[in-house]
Amino acid sequence: MATHGISGWARRPSIPTRGWRVLLATKLSDPGMPSWATRFLAWLLALVAATRGLDYVLGDPVGGPALRYVVALAPLDMWGLAFLVAGTLLGAGLSLQRHIAVWIGHGLLGIVYLTLAIALGQAAASLGDGWRGTGTFLTLSALHLLRVLLLRPIPRRQE
Repeated sequence: MATHGISGWARRPSIPTRGWRVLLATKLSDPGMPSWATRFLAWLLALVAATRGLDYVLGDPVGGPALRYVVALAPLDMWGLAFLVAGTLLGAGLSLQRHIAVWIGHGLLGIVYLTLAIALGQAAASLGDGWRGTGTFLTLSALHLLRVLLLRPIPRRQE
């Protein structure tokens, strides 16, 4: 096998330009979105969490039998407070451009959504009710936790 003067392990691997292998070769930290779009999505996630928190704190707890699984973990007011605090922390971090506050806000929201998804998943498994909430909370949890993984607690240096 000819390597043309370059050892086999030092050769630059070919990067695919078509097909599903392109997805595997791209960097996860570079989604190809403009920075304003990423910030806008983060603002939307903060807004969703804050409005959910207000709804849980101020609203009338109307829900199906799956709600008792959620309330068994903590009262609805406490869930609302958790969403309000984490959503406000995320929004404040975005407004004040404080990286660590954004990172912590995403992390808290990811954990709260995941906890609710697990509670609703138990309800869905035993009652057959709560699959919509489970899927929604799992999706939102994945979005927040993905942001936590991509952001890191200390920002990367701009070069």
